[in-house]
Amino acid sequence: MSLTKAKLLHFGRLVSKQGFLPVLDRTRNAVAHYYSVQPNGLVLNLVLEASSSSPGSLTASFYLSISFTWGYMPQKFPSTAYDRVGAFLTFEERKRLSRNSELKATVVDVWTADDSEGSIQLLGDAIACAFPRFLDRPNVVSLLAASDGLRMHAKVLSRVLAALGDGPGRTEKRNGYLAYSAEFLPEVCGGTPHPNLVKLTATDAERVDKHLGRHWSSPDVLGWNA
Repeated sequence: MSLTKAKLLHFGRLVSKQGFLPVLDRTRNAVAHYYSVQPNGLVLNLVLEASSSSPGSLTASFYLSISFTWGYMPQKFPSTAYDRVGAFLTFEERKRLSRNSELKATVVDVWTADDSEGSIQLLGDAIACAFPRFLDRPNVVSLLAASDGLRMHAKVLSRVLAALGDGPGRTEKRNGYLAYSAEFLPEVCGGTPHPNLVKLTATDAERVDKHLGRHWSSPDVLGWNA
């Protein structure tokens, strides 16, 4: 599903008020992808999702990590760092978002009734309420630091970015993200990486380079010497 340009612009304006910026290029299974760098240097990803079973229905999910790999769950990645907006809304807020006065209190994963501008506004309001509550979950930073898979991902990203440096042009750099990801993944993680993992790593390296550059400090925040 895709939204009209006008509706995407409307949603983008709503979340920009909470400090979210658009992420480079498209993200698989996402209608739109935004990010906000937190004061501690971690990256809060916000993704707009469309229902596959109820056309027009939308929701959003949060993913806190070192970079932009929304939905990626490497070894020991904490489940508390990835959740949908409904998990952080009160029952009354969930009813308002879904426009369903008969919604059961046990239903937490709520979606908009449609993709109208009114529903998009309700989703924006829900995100404004929910994301500070998501960030208030206890021990998330220490749990992220304990993720072996995330630490290896950080090490590969650091090596890819160091290998590219500031020299190549955009086209050469884009090819380099992929080539260096394919080279360094086996060295860091062992074995032969799946092509999808190579692509994910290359895309993430490009986004870190583009959006954060020399300001990327997530590995330091987690106490890693990436």
